[in-house]
Amino acid sequence: MKTRMQPIDHLWSKAPRVVRDLGATCGRSVRLEMVGKETELDRTLLEAVKDPLTHLVRNAVDHGLEAPQTRVAAGKPAEGVLTLRAYHEGGQVVVEITDDGAGIDPTVIAAKAVEKGVRRAEQVASMSDAEILRLIFAPGFSTAAAVTNVSGRGVGMDVVKTNIEAIGGAIEVESAVGRGTTCRLRIPLTLAIVASLTVQCGRESLRRAAGEPARGSSRWTPRRPPPTSRRSAAPRCTACAATAAAHPAQRGARPARRHG
Repeated sequence: MKTRMQPIDHLWSKAPRVVRDLGATCGRSVRLEMVGKETELDRTLLEAVKDPLTHLVRNAVDHGLEAPQTRVAAGKPAEGVLTLRAYHEGGQVVVEITDDGAGIDPTVIAAKAVEKGVRRAEQVASMSDAEILRLIFAPGFSTAAAVTNVSGRGVGMDVVKTNIEAIGGAIEVESAVGRGTTCRLRIPLTLAIVASLTVQCGRESLRRAAGEPARGSSRWTPRRPPPTSRRSAAPRCTACAATAAAHPAQRGARPARRHG
């Protein structure tokens, strides 16, 4: 399995140029920091998280970080900081995309959700801040005031969530108004190892992948015991048993005639 693993730096190597070009387009001053570049991940998963990670980086620069003059007015350095961090935790690879921008205001998200018909007002009123933040993953949801080449089309965060969950991962979002936002990806270390639940009944064993939901009929994979050797199998009739006992050298040979 070691040959399948590659450092995540292979994926992050293009991030500085993406951040630099997007910062110039959006009028942002950004410093990119990368922690844990040596963290290894299955090369198949590296390719699978390439687009979701790129979108999250672009989203952090465009939506998360404020313009330099806005940051200075809020008592922050004019240069914003975008941090990519990767580490192993509990058999998974955790990738964090953190910015020190304005954060996500739950009241703004709730108002947009009602405006776009994603949720009704009475539904939003009963939701916690964490639940409201997860509305950013709803299809078609966007807080951008105008549609540009970078944002505002409502396509992105829902696709990110779908792609990450397709490889058995999960995405979380944490935000504090005025302090910044963290998007956290939890990705399997490799697709070559799948945890499973095995149930044994008598000589039959059934296996199901851990976390697989039961839809309709159960999807269990049978694990049958290995077949018994012909040489160790019991003879089919009493006469054959007697012959086998009397002539050990002929064990395993078929009888010359049938026994009714």
